[in-house]
Amino acid sequence: MREKRAPWLNVGAAFLLLALVLFLGWKYVSYNSVPIDLPQHLLIAKKMLAGWMPYKDIIENKPPGAYISLIPAVLIAGKSLQLLAAMGLLLVAANSFLVYLIGSRLRDSRTGLVAGAIFVMLSIADAFTGFALLTEPISNFFVLLMANALLAARNGPLFFAAGVFAACAISVKQTSALALPLACMLLPWKKQMWRNLGAFAAGFFVVVLLIVAYLAIGGALWDSLWCTVLFALQYNSGSADRTLFVLSGTVILIAPAVFFAALGAFALRGRKELALAAWALLSLIAVCASYSFMHQYVFLFPPMALLAAFGLEGTVKWLRHAVSGNVGRAVSASLYLFVLLLVLCFCWSPFTIPDETAYAEDALGAAAYLNANMALEDKVFAFPKDVIVYYLTDKDPFTRGTFFSDRWVIEAPMDELEAQVLEPLRSTSPRYVVIVTEHDSIEVLASKNYLAVMAYVDGNYHLEKKIGGFNIYEKNEEGGNGGAG
Repeated sequence: MREKRAPWLNVGAAFLLLALVLFLGWKYVSYNSVPIDLPQHLLIAKKMLAGWMPYKDIIENKPPGAYISLIPAVLIAGKSLQLLAAMGLLLVAANSFLVYLIGSRLRDSRTGLVAGAIFVMLSIADAFTGFALLTEPISNFFVLLMANALLAARNGPLFFAAGVFAACAISVKQTSALALPLACMLLPWKKQMWRNLGAFAAGFFVVVLLIVAYLAIGGALWDSLWCTVLFALQYNSGSADRTLFVLSGTVILIAPAVFFAALGAFALRGRKELALAAWALLSLIAVCASYSFMHQYVFLFPPMALLAAFGLEGTVKWLRHAVSGNVGRAVSASLYLFVLLLVLCFCWSPFTIPDETAYAEDALGAAAYLNANMALEDKVFAFPKDVIVYYLTDKDPFTRGTFFSDRWVIEAPMDELEAQVLEPLRSTSPRYVVIVTEHDSIEVLASKNYLAVMAYVDGNYHLEKKIGGFNIYEKNEEGGNGGAG
């Protein structure tokens, strides 16, 4: 039976979860730390404000909502890595509160609070980068809003809002299409089913039509289909060995949560709780079907946290039956504390990732050097994927491609490399080229495409400055554009 909650319970839960997020995650604000993917999304959001069209002016494989959702971060935080980190933590807190609300609606406030706490611990883990403003946490935010709207819905407006949230989630990340089968399981099937489904569909298609209209008016509709579907399918799938390796590492890091989530899955009550198991399973399939980076497993954290809380609740009830009285209550409280600490110990490190912090500091140093030495008309080119150079220097990229993934550098045919990199380099002749290799594998550095770019750079530029992993090449005074391209 659904618990009737006093309003102060929700307020108290929100403050407790926010305090937990700040306690565990403040290190990311204290130190400069930025995931390598984030500057690409921020750059596109920033350029959209200046009138650029995603896909037409900059090639990227995320849907447009990924960039639209970051416009507030660009306006509020600007180039401040600390403010960007703080906004990421606020997103974790918001998502944890939405997890709490789902747990409270399906079970009770205590179970919801435990689920929210487990979600925070998983998200703050260094390995998963769930604390950053990446597409996975943003997409989770909209999926969680949709789920809460459907669980609370009694009339048309909330079903309409749920449809809006579902479309927003998919507009941020393609794999969030899992929101649609989840919505089907959460929609009421008996009372005014077609009316509710119609309201949901109306909200969904309002967002879809607005996005399609925006892309069509900007002349980027077909480019968007190529970038987000064909290009993504070509370069965003990984090998079975890689998928298994990343999956096994993830399971080890979150083993206590996985164990109790499995217990919770065996004690689900009704269709709405079964939807959580479907949510987790669909998320796992979506992640394994892609290139399988560890940060993509953030998709699983909301349903996994809820299932783990259900499993822990069931274990505590079993103990209370086995051990009665004050001893039983003490044992139950101890179990809650022990499991939460176990989850924390497995997945959380008290230290910030040294490599990521060093990368951010190096990026700030490289940007400061370029800003001090570049004239207004000077241009810069970053390769393979350190878009943070453009974001921190306010220099516009002159190539449609800005973030060249490992798979693209290794596998792209020479005509693509010529069109997206070498020809723009020759015709534009930027004053500086920045090469950053610390995130690249030996396979990338030995690839024919990487060597072709470096041959051109070595023939036309000289290494002027090295700041950590950032190698800043300046154009030779003589030699023109002929070089080794």
